[in-house]
Amino acid sequence: MLIRKKLITINLLSFFIISLAHGTIYKNISKFSKVEEYCKKAIEQYKDKNILIAWDVDETLLQQTSSLFFYNNIYIDRFFDELESIVEKEGKNTYIKVYSSYMENEPLVAIDDNMSKFINLLQQKKNVKNIAITATLWDSFGQIKNTKKWRANQLKKVGIDFSQSFPIMPPISLHIEKGPIETTPTILSHFDNGILYTGTTAKGMALSLLLHVLKKDINWQPALIIFIDDREQNVENVHTICTMDKDINCLGLHVAFEKKTPQKLDKEVAEFQINYFIKNRTWIPDQKAKELHKNKF
Repeated sequence: MLIRKKLITINLLSFFIISLAHGTIYKNISKFSKVEEYCKKAIEQYKDKNILIAWDVDETLLQQTSSLFFYNNIYIDRFFDELESIVEKEGKNTYIKVYSSYMENEPLVAIDDNMSKFINLLQQKKNVKNIAITATLWDSFGQIKNTKKWRANQLKKVGIDFSQSFPIMPPISLHIEKGPIETTPTILSHFDNGILYTGTTAKGMALSLLLHVLKKDINWQPALIIFIDDREQNVENVHTICTMDKDINCLGLHVAFEKKTPQKLDKEVAEFQINYFIKNRTWIPDQKAKELHKNKF
């Protein structure tokens, strides 16, 4: 999910380590090669035990491509200002409709070209299961009628498919078990084809619910969880599930990957892009904006 934030340059040596009970957290990892290194070492250490590697998606595996999101400029501020204005003046439903046009139309690419190859290699190891954990809803969102299909297709376009990790598991709605009086539990997350959709539920809670089901239904439990996410609080939150089970250790990898920077910002195209977004309530990516601008749409 795109959020307003300042562009930050991270020193390559800035990552640091926190050792905690039941695991370790490495912070501010800027290179995917370091993630590969940590995963390989952990897999070697736990080579005879089950390992679950859980990958965040946005800003961890995938990144947006439109130029104005990569440079300090007035256009990105106008983009966010417009979204905030819609929330204030027209309400949440209109905001969801407009924002979903950005989600649906903005092309995404893998942050690192080695990601799909490495994940595919990991999936060949019998004791290693890979899943995605994404703060995406599992039914619909505005113009996106099937968010599960939309998210899975985004990953497949860059060569990543998590469906083979637990192929025998049907789609599962995850919830806290209720007492005998409460007959309609609140669904907190959803697992389908190797992707855990958490919505607004904390990722640690969602993962804990999934682990409970995997242990109960197919008698599978990891000795080690490797969790990779670009948000520090998510890494720390997932680590808490390890403190609840003495049989599970956790390796948390907080990443701040260097992105693939697109071509230099074309201010005329960016101006057209933002004006089109404000006028039509529809997001258009760079290439389409260039074509429409060139044709004086």
